[in-house]
Amino acid sequence: HVEQIALDTRCTLGQWIYGEGARFAACEEYLRVKEKHALFHKIAAAIVQKCDAGDIAGARQTLESDYRCVSKHVKRDIVRLARRIAAG
Repeated sequence: HVEQIALDTRCTLGQWIYGEGARFAACEEYLRVKEKHALFHKIAAAIVQKCDAGDIAGARQTLESDYRCVSKHVKRDIVRLARRIAAG
């Protein structure tokens, strides 16, 4: 299941990024969302992998540092992209 979590194409945002949202591929904000969203999934998969291996402390550390940071970036970049789209 770790492999599935690492895929950034299956969740609602990923489906939009690789589907309808791809029309914004020339937009810098879109590219940031795409990049940070993919990283979000890789970090989430790493957390699950650490848990599966019994490394709960490592999983917690990754959750509280990398995951928290990339989550903030994804949210911020989505807002910036939405503003850019609204502005035309």
